[in-house]
Amino acid sequence: MNNAYRKVTEALRFDEYESLERQAVKFEKILAGAFRDYGYVQHKRIGSSVTGTMCRGAEDIDYFVVLACLPSVETTTHLLECAGFAISRVTLDVHGYSRHSGTWTGYKFVVVPTVPPGPSPKTYVEDAFWHPEFIASRRRPDHVDQVLLTKHFFKGSGFYKKIKGISCELLVLEFGSFDEILQAIIRSDRIRVNFSPYREEHTDSKIVVDYPFVGRRSLSERIDASEYENIRHLAERTLADPQQLPEIAW
Repeated sequence: MNNAYRKVTEALRFDEYESLERQAVKFEKILAGAFRDYGYVQHKRIGSSVTGTMCRGAEDIDYFVVLACLPSVETTTHLLECAGFAISRVTLDVHGYSRHSGTWTGYKFVVVPTVPPGPSPKTYVEDAFWHPEFIASRRRPDHVDQVLLTKHFFKGSGFYKKIKGISCELLVLEFGSFDEILQAIIRSDRIRVNFSPYREEHTDSKIVVDYPFVGRRSLSERIDASEYENIRHLAERTLADPQQLPEIAW
């Protein structure tokens, strides 16, 4: 790894996982108590705090709470707020699963209640439930550094909200390294990462990262042609001179 890349990864790498784990234990006990009347089965943490690719300054913890029966969205919000979680946003997906975002003791969090998922995902929520195992089974030894560089690149280009963390993880799994991702962007008019068995087209986005199990939907938001050209130009500059990676705050 060149010095410019090393400087980025050292600045970005979250190094307080021991503290995070202590807080997570407390968080999980509160979750179990909050949902005890709904047949609490288990909790499962997902996301960058599990894969080790969390960026310093962007600390968050994401959980599925597996329940025998699902409370209503309103009841879930009430249970979480009564347990001491500050809820800032609630969204509902097409399958009826609710996503509750907020803050707790300085950490951002997401909690998604779900029924016990099967071993073969059929919905996008079930797909996300198995992302940690999917990544763990395919990652290379330098996975963390390559993902941090990829996140930094898309943050610096202004597209990190569209190319989310999980998309960066899967891009690294597909292409092997940050430099290979940049080279693919430069030489291709469109990038698609699809580990699923489904090959039909479902978007005209220039960067598509399919859900790895059920496919047919992108984890990244739509990138149009002009946006892709901006990303391509930054990729060319970065490969030509890694010092061109912008200094940004998370």
